[in-house]
Amino acid sequence: MNNVRRPVLDEIDHAILRLLAADGRMPNLALASAVGIAPSTCLGRVRALRESGVIRGYHADVDLTAVGLPIQAIIAVRMQAHRRDQIEAFVTLAPHLPGLVEVFHVAGGTDYLLHVATADTTALHDFILEYFAASPAIQHAETSLVFRHLGGTKVRPEPASPRNRCPPSTGVRRTRHRARSRRIQRGILFSSNHFAAVSSSGRADSSRCDRPGAARSPDATSARSPRCQRARGTRPTWLHRSPP
Repeated sequence: MNNVRRPVLDEIDHAILRLLAADGRMPNLALASAVGIAPSTCLGRVRALRESGVIRGYHADVDLTAVGLPIQAIIAVRMQAHRRDQIEAFVTLAPHLPGLVEVFHVAGGTDYLLHVATADTTALHDFILEYFAASPAIQHAETSLVFRHLGGTKVRPEPASPRNRCPPSTGVRRTRHRARSRRIQRGILFSSNHFAAVSSSGRADSSRCDRPGAARSPDATSARSPRCQRARGTRPTWLHRSPP
């Protein structure tokens, strides 16, 4: 059972990872400005991501064609017998094969997938014959040429609607603002109902206008009285001012 604790990442951490995955040499000042935090805070977050193992390192993306290896292929290898000694021998040898880019240990009918790059098809053919065809530990090897390679993101993609999300630093402030807005709206609604119950002579008419906590007469339901409708249409001057 795996008891390794995964680090807890927030939206700012994911934003930093997206930017560094696109450009690992991005300066700390530009990175901090892009995610909206202080440079010192950004530097501490990047250091924490490295120390926790989330960022394993920074590597150069080399154009294989430019270095004389334009032919790429995926070789699917199936082992003859799944004995520990044969698997350990293959895992020890595979990373040191010439032209090897990556090795994947997979499930299913294939045991390993090897991404290799060679100078031409003749070099690829010789590579297969030398390391796989004559090996007694390998039962079958199937080669697929790579025509095109499309890179993808290694981190969580950006949210579809970032405007609906708020940074952790402003979440409490925005929650308090919404709660204050709801209290103001409830206060205005109560004041509107109260002033709507005041007749033109300045006296409250509880029999014709609904008021919180007051008994309603049958003809006052839903404020159907013309007198109440006129009263509801007039609002005090202070209610038109924006709340402090």
